Amino acid sequence: MNALLLKEFYLFRNNSKQLFLMLLLFLIIGITTESTVYFSTISIVFCLQIMTSFSYDQYGNWTSYVLSLPLSRKKYVASKYIFSFYCCLTGGLFCLMAYGIYGLIKESGDWREIFLLAGGIFVMGILLSAVLIPILLKFGAEKSRIIFYIVFGVLFGIFFVFAKNPDLAQFVQMIMKKSTWVIGSMTIAGTMILLILISFSISVKIFKEKEF
Repeated sequence: MNALLLKEFYLFRNNSKQLFLMLLLFLIIGITTESTVYFSTISIVFCLQIMTSFSYDQYGNWTSYVLSLPLSRKKYVASKYIFSFYCCLTGGLFCLMAYGIYGLIKESGDWREIFLLAGGIFVMGILLSAVLIPILLKFGAEKSRIIFYIVFGVLFGIFFVFAKNPDLAQFVQMIMKKSTWVIGSMTIAGTMILLILISFSISVKIFKEKEF
């Protein structure tokens, strides 16, 4: 398992220069144009590094090599979920940092809203990964791209509607206030864990039945 995770993190490190250059560029553009949508965009790019991981595995025949080793398929699948969680967390932290810097420079912004947006990016990334990983294991990186665009479009559309519609945002905040932030956060976390466990079970079943 450790070797699988090291491989993922080495891959992430190789791509980190391009990612952080994009991060800096989008941060500058967002601040100069006073448009925070760029912060969310680059954060999603971090979350989608799981697709890059599967692409490298496919082109380098990494999966076939790993399966020739005394390693269970379940551990291979688990390494993908752990790496995906790391990427989503990195994207969420960047979003938090970018919105924070923007708020300090422009002397505006509510920190509660900033944390809510960063958390929303993290949750969106986790949901996207929970849907994508079983599809990537089933169809491979190339065939999954069309499905990805559809899933991403739906999730981003939902997120965009909530972000741009003050009534919906106020409705969510009202629910969170009534149930308290702690209970609301625990409910979201519990739902995410349940979805990830379901997704993981499906992925393991798909991968165990797959032939190489």
